[in-house]
Amino acid sequence: MRDLRFISWKEILEKALDESDPDKAAQLIHEADVAIYHRRQQLRDSAEHREELSAMSVAMEALRVTRRKLDVA
Repeated sequence: MRDLRFISWKEILEKALDESDPDKAAQLIHEADVAIYHRRQQLRDSAEHREELSAMSVAMEALRVTRRKLDVA
Protein backbone atom coordinates (compact mmCIF):
# COMPACT_ATOMS: atom_id res chain seq x y z
CA MET A 1 0.00 0.00 0.00
CA ARG A 2 1.30 3.42 -0.81
CA ASP A 3 1.78 6.17 1.75
CA LEU A 4 -1.71 7.66 2.09
CA ARG A 5 -0.70 10.55 4.34
CA PHE A 6 0.01 12.82 1.38
CA ILE A 7 -2.88 11.81 -0.88
CA SER A 8 -6.31 13.32 -0.41
CA TRP A 9 -9.09 10.87 0.36
CA LYS A 10 -11.02 12.58 -2.45
CA GLU A 11 -8.32 11.73 -5.00
CA ILE A 12 -8.33 8.08 -3.98
CA LEU A 13 -12.13 8.01 -4.01
CA GLU A 14 -12.24 9.34 -7.58
CA LYS A 15 -9.69 6.77 -8.73
CA ALA A 16 -11.61 3.96 -7.01
CA LEU A 17 -14.92 4.94 -8.56
CA ASP A 18 -13.40 5.34 -12.03
CA GLU A 19 -11.34 2.13 -12.05
CA SER A 20 -12.63 -0.53 -14.45
CA ASP A 21 -10.28 -3.35 -13.39
CA PRO A 22 -12.04 -5.18 -10.51
CA ASP A 23 -8.81 -6.09 -8.68
CA LYS A 24 -7.44 -2.56 -8.88
CA ALA A 25 -10.83 -1.13 -7.90
CA ALA A 26 -10.96 -3.37 -4.82
CA GLN A 27 -7.50 -2.19 -3.74
CA LEU A 28 -8.41 1.47 -4.32
CA ILE A 29 -11.66 1.07 -2.39
CA HIS A 30 -9.67 -0.28 0.54
CA GLU A 31 -7.21 2.63 0.28
CA ALA A 32 -10.09 5.12 0.14
CA ASP A 33 -11.66 3.56 3.25
CA VAL A 34 -8.36 3.89 5.12
CA ALA A 35 -7.80 7.47 3.96
CA ILE A 36 -11.32 8.50 4.99
CA TYR A 37 -10.90 6.79 8.36
CA HIS A 38 -7.65 8.66 9.03
CA ARG A 39 -9.11 11.99 7.94
CA ARG A 40 -12.14 11.47 10.21
CA GLN A 41 -9.75 10.83 13.08
CA GLN A 42 -8.00 14.13 12.32
CA LEU A 43 -11.26 16.09 12.24
CA ARG A 44 -12.89 14.45 15.29
CA ASP A 45 -16.42 15.64 14.42
CA SER A 46 -15.33 19.27 14.41
CA ALA A 47 -18.19 21.65 13.67
CA GLU A 48 -15.95 23.72 11.43
CA HIS A 49 -15.41 20.68 9.20
CA ARG A 50 -19.05 19.62 9.05
CA GLU A 51 -19.17 19.91 5.24
CA GLU A 52 -16.17 17.63 4.72
CA LEU A 53 -17.49 15.13 7.26
CA SER A 54 -20.79 15.06 5.40
CA ALA A 55 -18.96 14.54 2.10
CA MET A 56 -17.11 11.62 3.69
CA SER A 57 -20.41 9.99 4.64
CA VAL A 58 -21.59 10.25 1.04
CA ALA A 59 -18.23 8.90 -0.15
CA MET A 60 -18.47 5.89 2.17
CA GLU A 61 -21.90 5.08 0.76
CA ALA A 62 -20.54 5.33 -2.81
CA LEU A 63 -17.71 2.98 -1.86
CA ARG A 64 -20.17 0.55 -0.30
CA VAL A 65 -22.28 0.47 -3.47
CA THR A 66 -19.20 0.08 -5.66
CA ARG A 67 -17.89 -2.73 -3.44
CA ARG A 68 -21.24 -4.50 -3.71
CA LYS A 69 -21.16 -4.21 -7.52
CA LEU A 70 -17.70 -5.78 -7.55
CA ASP A 71 -18.93 -8.66 -5.41
CA VAL A 72 -21.74 -9.33 -7.89
CA ALA A 73 -19.54 -9.17 -10.99
